[in-house]
Amino acid sequence: MVVYLLSANAHAYRYEKDLVGSIGNGGAPVLEMAIAEVPLQEMPMPYSFSFSDSGQKTDELFLTFCYILPVQLLGFYKCIELVLSPDMPSVSGAIT
Repeated sequence: MVVYLLSANAHAYRYEKDLVGSIGNGGAPVLEMAIAEVPLQEMPMPYSFSFSDSGQKTDELFLTFCYILPVQLLGFYKCIELVLSPDMPSVSGAIT
């Protein structure tokens, strides 16, 4: 699974769009998901979440928190589903 956290900056978004395209040129991910400030226009994605449908911009500083929370929750619930400890998500202890 690949989760893209896309920037609200137009220059960075062009780079991210190319990066997403190049990832798709290799072996296709099992699942792709994008989290962005505004709805995606030129990048079709099976799952995408946006924070504003009206096109209003948020300060990039605050977007950090908006991006981190969904990914942390996803990791937390995946650990619960796999009966792993969120603080030590690998049985061997290699990932902490």
